[in-house]
Amino acid sequence: MKKTVFLLILYFCAIFIASCKKNDSSPITDTFLPGSYLPVYPSSWWKYVTGSDTMVSRTSDSLVEMLGIRLTTLDGWPINGYDEFYYNSMYDMGWVKVLSVTVGATWSHFLGDPRTNPYTQVTRVMQKTVDAHGDSVIIQRYYVYHAEPPLYNPAYTWQIFKKNVGMVLECKVDTSDQDTIYKKVLVDFHINH
Repeated sequence: MKKTVFLLILYFCAIFIASCKKNDSSPITDTFLPGSYLPVYPSSWWKYVTGSDTMVSRTSDSLVEMLGIRLTTLDGWPINGYDEFYYNSMYDMGWVKVLSVTVGATWSHFLGDPRTNPYTQVTRVMQKTVDAHGDSVIIQRYYVYHAEPPLYNPAYTWQIFKKNVGMVLECKVDTSDQDTIYKKVLVDFHINH
């Protein structure tokens, strides 16, 4: 009798365990590969000087899952290769390009509400260089307000990305009077790979 009860309990336990299923509503289908000019491996950081201030950009400590992809974040923004997931409080934009290594490549995305504040960030790869310090990509960013005629913001931003390092310089200049508005220079970094 004890043997029968034991076998029945064992049988029901086996059925219960077999019927349990892992709840996986969004299976991970891919893991990101960081771009060589934006090496955002987990637990990496970049220290910049901006005038008299110091700031540190950081990646997440580990890979996070988003939209079925395991990736890292840079200062809280999900990064997948040379794309970031852009969103604001009103709507999700999706994946938008932040960098390309193709000279002349140009892309844009809306930043404001298209109905009330229609402006666009335009980015262009200006040049790719090779020198004793390594390969670099230089990009330019500016903003366009969609009116008739379109209004171009005179503040342009240039960024330099070094291969296997990341962004080493960001400089915003008022092109109407060539005045430097903002300058951010890399002083130290750690790539964790």
